[in-house]
Amino acid sequence: MNKLKALITTIILGTSAAAFAAPMHQPEMQQQWRRQPAWTTLASNAKISGTVEFIRVSPRAGRFDQLKLETLAGKTQIKLVQINFANGGSQVIRLNTQLSRSNTTATIDLQGQNRQITGIIVYGSSNARGAYQILAA
Repeated sequence: MNKLKALITTIILGTSAAAFAAPMHQPEMQQQWRRQPAWTTLASNAKISGTVEFIRVSPRAGRFDQLKLETLAGKTQIKLVQINFANGGSQVIRLNTQLSRSNTTATIDLQGQNRQITGIIVYGSSNARGAYQILAA
């Protein structure tokens, strides 16, 4: 009888230890949920007149990890984007893309994290109705 009690005790304790060691399964809904970035508008209804657009960004705008250029109307050819940071550094991205109905956004990951932007220079051209906005998160 003592051997049976010992066997049952071992099985129970072994199962309890395994339950603590195994990671808890999260429901699929919770695993797929991710915090969506809160986008801040840095420029709205922007249009490249000629070949370049200069956009100043207020120091109060915040600190960001990403930029998103989003079409509002018409077509805008974006060749190059230069992002100037508060620490004096800059990041240049060669996009070579056209924002239009079929390609509505272009996203840029900023080098480093939590960067304060002082200005953005966009090189390219907009057609007569072309307009876009720049968002940051």
